[in-house]
Amino acid sequence: NCDWSSDVCSSDLAHFLSTDPACEGTTAERLLGYAATTPSSAMPRPLRRCYNSSETAHLHWLDARCPSGVEEESILGYVR
Repeated sequence: NCDWSSDVCSSDLAHFLSTDPACEGTTAERLLGYAATTPSSAMPRPLRRCYNSSETAHLHWLDARCPSGVEEESILGYVR
């Protein structure tokens, strides 16, 4: 059961994942896939969106928390 889609977005500086169909005001490059909004036995792994402000870069992390020194922006959804 997949509740939302994730797009690959790009700005002048970076590429990142977003659940916003408008790519947060940047350019939508392509649909990446689908994820669930809540964990389940079929979709147990959290996909996190992290941000490293010192490098102005987004990271996308599965399962564990974002790395030390990097801000967790959100859990984008749950995947296999």
